[in-house]
Amino acid sequence: MVHADGSVCQTWDFLKQHGLQGFINIWPRPTAISWKIIACYAAFEAALQLLLPGKMVEGPISPEGNRPVYKANGMAAYTVTLVTYLSLWWFGIFNPSIVYDHLGEIFCALIFGSLVFCIFLYIKGHLAPSSTDSGSSGNIIIDFYWGMELYPRIGKNFDIKVFTNCRFGMMSWAVLALTYCIKQYEQNGKVADSMLVNTILMLVYVTKFFWWEVGYWNTMDIAHDRAGFYICWGCLVWVPSVYTSPGMYLVNHPVNLGLQLALCILAAGVLSIYVNYDCDRQRQEFRRTDGKCLVWGKAPSKIVASYTTTSGETKTSLLLTSGWWGLSRHFHYVPEILAAFFWTVPALFNHFLPYFYVIFLTILLFDRAKRDDDRCGSKDEIKFDDHLVADTGSTGSCTVRGSATGLFRESTKTSLLVAPQLALNRSTVPLPPSIAAATAIAPPTQNDEAMTIEGLKISARPLYLDMQATSPVDPRVLDAMLPYYLARYGNPHSRTYLYGWESDQAVETARSQVADLIGASQKEIEEGFEVAYLPVWNDGIVDLEKLGEGVDKAGYSISGGDGSWRKRRWGMMMRGLGVCRRGGWMELGLSLMVVVVNGSVERRNGGNLNLSFACVEGESLLMGLKEVAVSSGSACTSASLEEPSYAWRVLGVDEDMAPTSIRFGIDRRAIELTVREMSPLYEMMKEGIDINGHNTDWLIH
Repeated sequence: MVHADGSVCQTWDFLKQHGLQGFINIWPRPTAISWKIIACYAAFEAALQLLLPGKMVEGPISPEGNRPVYKANGMAAYTVTLVTYLSLWWFGIFNPSIVYDHLGEIFCALIFGSLVFCIFLYIKGHLAPSSTDSGSSGNIIIDFYWGMELYPRIGKNFDIKVFTNCRFGMMSWAVLALTYCIKQYEQNGKVADSMLVNTILMLVYVTKFFWWEVGYWNTMDIAHDRAGFYICWGCLVWVPSVYTSPGMYLVNHPVNLGLQLALCILAAGVLSIYVNYDCDRQRQEFRRTDGKCLVWGKAPSKIVASYTTTSGETKTSLLLTSGWWGLSRHFHYVPEILAAFFWTVPALFNHFLPYFYVIFLTILLFDRAKRDDDRCGSKDEIKFDDHLVADTGSTGSCTVRGSATGLFRESTKTSLLVAPQLALNRSTVPLPPSIAAATAIAPPTQNDEAMTIEGLKISARPLYLDMQATSPVDPRVLDAMLPYYLARYGNPHSRTYLYGWESDQAVETARSQVADLIGASQKEIEEGFEVAYLPVWNDGIVDLEKLGEGVDKAGYSISGGDGSWRKRRWGMMMRGLGVCRRGGWMELGLSLMVVVVNGSVERRNGGNLNLSFACVEGESLLMGLKEVAVSSGSACTSASLEEPSYAWRVLGVDEDMAPTSIRFGIDRRAIELTVREMSPLYEMMKEGIDINGHNTDWLIH
């Protein structure tokens, strides 16, 4: 930045000409003034951390079951620091240009001083650990690099990691950003718009950090990484020198962007910082309210996870999977990288070194994401799906194993039991949710080419066309209910503990949703019901006039003539009515005279078809349909061949035709895909080919 004008090529040429000795000659040495500046700054920030008032807040529970307590006065310390620094310059007491003029000496002093500080932390971790969250790995290098203590403190109240990470490292970022801006002003008599954009964006970012400092105490840096060389030396040396390097470059390389370009870069940078903040805010609010909040105006989707600390205590954690956290893994890293790019791009692209921080940050965050994922999945076992992205808030490992269904995964170190959302397996043909879920839950057998069931050999799993008999649960219902099968299984009438409260709240939420769906009040839900039996026409259609006469104002339920649906919950029935759509079988264009369509041809439930084949017994016909899973009769009497069902009788169908019927049922969410699998002509029709036209040539195989 100083001797090679920010150019990698010039740096390489210098090293080739002068070698190692030349590098040693230009390396700055610590001076007395550099040590004084560091000492005064560190003492000032330590005093603010201890003396300024602030709300006492609790951090996340540690692996040993400890919960650290912090004083949240970061924003106050940040404000006092910047006001004091600018006041010293404004009133001529101290010129920040002195800091810039001795920057190399300051950085060199920080390098060696921080190394000594890390040795102190290593010795303290062995001799006087602050809590039970400490210990040795048995390897001196690993202990020194990764640290001995998770929450080291001096005395009871001075937290060392808060000081190194927040009050020294992040605070120095803002102080040096102002220093570079002031130096350019005093050097050139003005501040270039590129420097203004850089300084403003850096200050906005650091302001955001201290505004959200309480949330930072729940992140990996504080809650997982121990206080060793890796984290402490990085915050004491790397942050002040590398993170501020774009501003350092602009001091002697001012760029005039022009008002329009400068404002565009500034706006893009501020937007990126806001999105980064809002990601963290969503997660923090979600955890603070135990998931009882709105995310983007809607109730959040979430995963309930149970884990056990190393002390054996079982805890529950909620993982947010909507809002920003529903877009991708670790989405909050994307705007953070973009923000770094936008406060660097005012330097334009004349040299590489200003962009070193952006590249470093990208590598750092990819590594951090990988480390976080490594705690939640083993490379030799099942990986979490795309929705299991949110930080667990715990600090234990989350290595997972698969269960029989593939839905539930349990960690090896923290007994983390989760029910991840079912993710669509998007291949060349997008699968409907129900089929994708079925694939995830029950994958085909390994020998899927041929199988023998009850003495019948078939080439592959048959095509399932019996949805009226039984059908897969809607994945949305499964996703909503899984937490109450695993972690929130309390009786809603048990009012003396958390499990009962959670279940009671869930019941009330469901009651409210059903009431909103049908336009009723919550009090009218589950008050009981009266049953009225209505006649139907010969094609199975209900007489709407009779229906209108029998409908109660509170709502209605529908069942088969024999009450075969009586065990289904009313809310589920209403949901089915709400999402049901027509279509499917009407496109088949059946024209065989020996085939009778049972029920209305024009008005019927999409995906359902019941056909009678005159003079052919249905059960005999089924024996020849080895590759298709269908049934005879109606769903309510699938197991009986002795008599027609109630549904047949209310339709007025000849009882002799009942045994000749075949029932086809397609999942309403998979109609198009199933028809596509049944007939290649469907794709031709979708492409606009007239399969009945005279210009179509058919080949006989």
